Order: sequence, then structure tokens, then C-alpha cells
Amino acid sequence: MKPASKHPAVTGGKIGARMARLGGEPNKPTTPGGRGGYDVDDEVFFTHASGGPGSGRVVCHGQHGCTVDDAGGARHQVTWDRVLVGWAV
Repeated sequence: MKPASKHPAVTGGKIGARMARLGGEPNKPTTPGGRGGYDVDDEVFFTHASGGPGSGRVVCHGQHGCTVDDAGGARHQVTWDRVLVGWAV
């Protein structure tokens, strides 16, 4: 019986060129570039898009920034250059 998908995870085949460039690990977590490695649930201060200060808890992070939940329940997408300081809780 032929598999329904041509995806390597389904067929057991070789990984593609993109996955080879990424290290061959599809679920490898990204670390923030040059920002000290903030992790989920760390508290951070950041410069809000409107120019004022903001703070909150990191919900997720990636190569270019993180998503922060503030005390009011709002979510903010913050690039790493706008993160001022953070600490682990």
C-alpha cells in the first residue's frame, strides 16, 4: 500500500535540503540571538511599540523576538532589540 503522504516522517525517507541546513531536527528549539537566552515564564521589561515601558511574562520565543503577556492580559510581540532586561522566576 502506498503512503498517503510523501513526507519523510511518513515514508521513512531522507530529510530534505532545508531540514539538512537546519540540522536535521524539525523540533529543535530556537534560542534568542544575542539576548541571553530568555525562556518561557521569564519576566522581562521592554520598550512598548508606542514608546513607553512595558513588562510581562514570556509566553514563547524565537529567533527574532518573543511574545509577552502583560499584567492586564494583553499580548505583545516584542523584538529582541526592544527587550531591556529580564530575569528567571
